[in-house]
Parts: sequence; C-alpha cells; structure tokens
Amino acid sequence: MPFTYAIEQNDDNLDLGDIEAELVYSPTNLPPGVGLVFHGGAFLPTGSAASNDVDQNLRAFVARLPDLYQYIPDGLTLRFGVSPMLRQGRFFMRGDLAVDLNVSSDNPTTNPGFALDLGAGAVVGSFALTAEVDNYVITGTGGYAIDSGAIAARLIAGRVQPYLALIIPVDANLSDALGFALTLGVDYLYR
Repeated sequence: MPFTYAIEQNDDNLDLGDIEAELVYSPTNLPPGVGLVFHGGAFLPTGSAASNDVDQNLRAFVARLPDLYQYIPDGLTLRFGVSPMLRQGRFFMRGDLAVDLNVSSDNPTTNPGFALDLGAGAVVGSFALTAEVDNYVITGTGGYAIDSGAIAARLIAGRVQPYLALIIPVDANLSDALGFALTLGVDYLYR
C-alpha cells in the first residue's frame, strides 16, 4: 500500500493509496542465471477519495510511475505482469512489463495503462548498484506516456536490505511537477 506524507505551508498530511493484493509465480526449471516472475492481482479501493488527498498522492506517484493506478479514488484495478531477469557473475538485468485495467471507479473513462521498466546493475562488495528507466503509457484518446530514470544503491548483507534511490524525471511534464525525488526503504527477505 503506497502512502504519501507531505508537509505544505505548516500543514502535514498522511494519505493512503490502494492496497495491492497479488499472486506471484516463478518457474524453477530455468537455465542458471535466468529468472522469470509472473504476477497478477488487484489494487483494492482503500485509498483516500478527498480531492486534496488525491492531488497529493498524484504528485507523489512521480517517484514511482508503476504505482499510478494505485491512486485512483475508489478504484478497483486489475494488474497482470511479467518480469524477466538475467544474471552473469556480478552483473544483472531486469525488466518489468505490466498492464493495469481499471474496472470500477468514480472515473469510468480510465483507460488501460502499461508499465515498462528496464534496469541493469552490478554487485560491488555488499552493495547492488542499479540504473533504470521507468515508462508508463496511458492508452486511448488523449493518452500519453511519462518517463523517469533512477540510480539506486542497496545493501545486500543479510535478510534486511535498506536501499536509497534518486529518481529523475525525463518527461518535460514530470520535470515541471518534480525536480527529483529520493526514495529510502527497507526490504525484508523471507525464506
């Protein structure tokens, strides 16, 4: 579930997007160094529908383009995707392709959206360093594409893996809304 915390003019707000529920399948009989992940699920209508909250969440999505449909107020969106991965020694690549289909919302004209993300990186000591491009395409009449790039570092020692990413808008419309974004997070690997 994405959330946005913003401080504007001495006012702070915490707003929630839609919770995501997905099933993930990864075949195990692939050649060494090759991975493939299939996923499908839904964004459930748990996010805020107040207009100020929606505006805040939409400004925040530019830090993570694939989350765009998680900010549709009262929306139920289906997502299906695939993520191929390659690894050779310390070098790795990953792609993500997903389609989002909004099936119920206050805005029934929402067209399907497509996310295409490509990243490559290397493991250097205890860190994984990555560069990636994110693209999101809204289809239909008046549709558009939005693009951003990112560089990231992740500590890969143990099950707890903190990371930091610098997101830079490539699209001129995104550049007007956001100069850059920093994302800080922690993943826990359950095995």
